[in-house]
Amino acid sequence: AGPEDDQLIAWAVEAGADEDAVRPGIEDKVFEQFDTNATDQMSQDGVNGTPGVFIDDEMQPDPGTAVNAVLQAIQ
Repeated sequence: AGPEDDQLIAWAVEAGADEDAVRPGIEDKVFEQFDTNATDQMSQDGVNGTPGVFIDDEMQPDPGTAVNAVLQAIQ
């Protein structure tokens, strides 16, 4: 279920956001459908945790492998 709206707002304010700016988006669940769609898509793509890193459409087994693959690609 996740944290309550007030907790999310408190964290946003603690991080420097203006409460009046973030409260409506959180309370009105502006991104709820986006979150549902993204979660469904990631499940279909085999991502079952974070971080999920893809390089050339291939899921990397762990962040270290992903970093090494990026470093090799840019060298």
